[in-house]
Amino acid sequence: MTNNDPVVVIGVTVGVLLLAYVLLWATVRLARPVRYAGARAASAFTEPISSVFDNLEQDARFERLEDEVQRALGERDQWGDEARSQIVVAAVAAQRINVINQALRKSVNQCLATHWAVAGAGATHMSEAARHPLSRHLRQRVMDLSNLLSQKITAYPLLLDSPELIRLQLGLRWIPATCATCPYWSTTVVEAPRVCPTAKAMAGGNDARKNGAVVDGEIVDNCERDV
Repeated sequence: MTNNDPVVVIGVTVGVLLLAYVLLWATVRLARPVRYAGARAASAFTEPISSVFDNLEQDARFERLEDEVQRALGERDQWGDEARSQIVVAAVAAQRINVINQALRKSVNQCLATHWAVAGAGATHMSEAARHPLSRHLRQRVMDLSNLLSQKITAYPLLLDSPELIRLQLGLRWIPATCATCPYWSTTVVEAPRVCPTAKAMAGGNDARKNGAVVDGEIVDNCERDV
């Protein structure tokens, strides 16, 4: 019987496969404890560091709370300088918010009027109005003003005491995405909504609420239907 005997070849092949299987099984069995040990070692290494940062963060929170208590008891800022300074900062911030808010609402109205002015000059598709340079400029201005207003509201020192600003900010976050996908890009003049979603959202008073808009950032249904 030679080395080329089929029986020998089959036997060697089977032996090699069995050996490979045994090695694979042993590797898997050994790798699992090693993996678990590695995970435990990593956890043991990072846990003290995480614990230190958690304690520091907790101490900072408690320090801020203690600071509030001391101010309430008059133990800090006895002459009221800090309180007066905060009032001044909040007043200036409120004026900036009001100016930006009014500029945003005016720009939204201008953007809508410009779209329809261009469409009324013989356009057959609203995309002709949407890509007009004035429309592009106003659309980008609305997006920039909404982002800027959202940032100013976030930095407002008395935001937690101003639920109307919180509602407004919730509504503002949808404006850039809404304007970026302006419905006038994809509708004919006949089918286009007379009032775009952003203009409807920025409408105020009972009419806006009745038409299903966003009133000072309060999101309600049917915002994308025309008035």
